[in-house]
Amino acid sequence: MARQPTTPWPTTPGSVFFSDAASDATLSRATKDGRIRRLVRGLYSADVRAEPAELVARNRWKIVARLVPDALIADRSAAEGGLRAGGVLTIVSNERKEDLVLPGLVIAPRTGPGPLDDDLRWAEGLRLSSDARILVDNLAVSRGRS
Repeated sequence: MARQPTTPWPTTPGSVFFSDAASDATLSRATKDGRIRRLVRGLYSADVRAEPAELVARNRWKIVARLVPDALIADRSAAEGGLRAGGVLTIVSNERKEDLVLPGLVIAPRTGPGPLDDDLRWAEGLRLSSDARILVDNLAVSRGRS
């Protein structure tokens, strides 16, 4: 009976994985062979048929938790139940300062207090701002109007 080849990364349709799943040489070879594709630096998928934005949307909490482990879903994103508002997911992070641009999603960090006791537990170990915090954060003036 022939042995099925194994890969160090998930091959389930719609799944993503990170660059620590295999060596750089192995990932490079698999990318050139068309077995996987690179979505952004450090993020890959073996699902070469699905749209990159769809893969990111399907796995956004896994991606956020891995790339911004101290993330707190905040502001308008929290008010909309963790959904991205206009393609932007706003988070509070004191580790990441720059926007993280992914296919179909921009993760926009801002500084601020980390998770508080009343903030909700969310997918992949993340936290979502509490209702009171959402109200206060969304009352803040974000841009001037004449």
